[in-house]
Amino acid sequence: MIQIDARSSRPLYEQIYEDLRRQILAGTLPAGMRLPATRTLAADYHVARNTVTAAYAQLVSEGYARSIVGSGYYVEHIPQMEGAAAVVRQEPAAAKKPASHHEPRYSFQYGSLDLNVYRTKEFRRCLRDAFAQLEGHANLSYANPQGEVALREALAKMLAASRGVNATAGQVYVTGGVQHALRQVTDLLPRERYAFAIEEPGYSGARDVFARMGYRVIPVPLDANGIDVEQLAGVSHAIVYVTPSHQFPMGQVLPAARRIQLLRWAEATDSFIIEDDYDSELRYRERPIPSLQSMDGSDRVIYLGTFSKSLSPDLRVSYMVLPRRLHVDFGDYYSYFGSSVPTYEQLALAAYLESGAYSRRINYVRTAMGKRHDLILQTLASDLPNKVQVHGTGGGVHFVLELDTELSQEQILASILQDEIGVMPMGVFWSDGSKCPHNQVLIGYGAIGLQQLPEYLDALVGSLRRWM
Repeated sequence: MIQIDARSSRPLYEQIYEDLRRQILAGTLPAGMRLPATRTLAADYHVARNTVTAAYAQLVSEGYARSIVGSGYYVEHIPQMEGAAAVVRQEPAAAKKPASHHEPRYSFQYGSLDLNVYRTKEFRRCLRDAFAQLEGHANLSYANPQGEVALREALAKMLAASRGVNATAGQVYVTGGVQHALRQVTDLLPRERYAFAIEEPGYSGARDVFARMGYRVIPVPLDANGIDVEQLAGVSHAIVYVTPSHQFPMGQVLPAARRIQLLRWAEATDSFIIEDDYDSELRYRERPIPSLQSMDGSDRVIYLGTFSKSLSPDLRVSYMVLPRRLHVDFGDYYSYFGSSVPTYEQLALAAYLESGAYSRRINYVRTAMGKRHDLILQTLASDLPNKVQVHGTGGGVHFVLELDTELSQEQILASILQDEIGVMPMGVFWSDGSKCPHNQVLIGYGAIGLQQLPEYLDALVGSLRRWM
């Protein structure tokens, strides 16, 4: 039983998190116990599923619970607290051993890369040169909070050439990941004046940042061409988050006419657009699509990019290009913050970009991922004809599979997991999980080498054939 007070000023996710945390510390929810499914808990307490997801995410981040893909959330073992700091006394009999768990043998999880940039001579040389450059300094001080000038200049030059982005180095901000950049946007465009709109389904990390900061969240449905701008009619003073070059997770490319429509809407309604260009370099059938920012004549687009898909997710380096109207006000504000990215990393990346090594790296990654992309499509078409529909082809490192089955998503995940296969559920990408199609799952292939991929695909196809 969870205590929720709808009249309280405290966010609902925070109330759920704190009550579950109290029960975990009390031993009422013992170690190893499976927490209720997010959809079940949301239905039981008449709250949005993303509210429960946010509460669970907080428990996981603080170590009170763990998430097992395809299985759910489980209570972690928490050592008993003693003395005045103890919230409650946990009875020894209430504790259970944590449930045993191991990663699936065939993991199609999204977000990892097997192409290790640290093994390349060029990147290691840039890192060594950066350390040598810092070693020669007579004294060291705090890094430029906006990012090293050399890296910002290299980024502005690269983005102009590859994505048509129109910006000076002064408009570029180096951030510790996309969510860090999104959090900075909440200080620029406060919730008291702006609502937050996001593609449905869309990137849950963006939705969670704005939801936790108290914004009114407006899900905007997709159609075959991406975000349905007509659904924004009547919405003004909003921040709309889009992934126009490769919609996440469904994969549509927003056509030019729709982009112009979105830009005109932003100008007419005093709104702003966040363009997350998270994997635009990885196109396999055509050239990368020019950015939405390159078409922006009204100074309304905040452009985001990352090195996570091209170099390594552990670098935690992203960048934000602010429109001039926001940069003017934000520069002084941002100066109060320290840099979230180490100086040596920024210097190494600047040299890597300027030397041309990054362009060569992109070509290498594009070729390697393109071969995997094509092999997956060929295998599914030949081995599961008319049984699987694939969404999001042509780029990136993931697909959405739509399966010919009446099983629920939970049943699909459980059946696949029995065969030691891990895929991602789609419900997390929906503000209202009940609207998520029951027969869709997401598979990532960035961490599976081309040599290992046939074995992984044999396992996946064999599992699907068993119950489809």
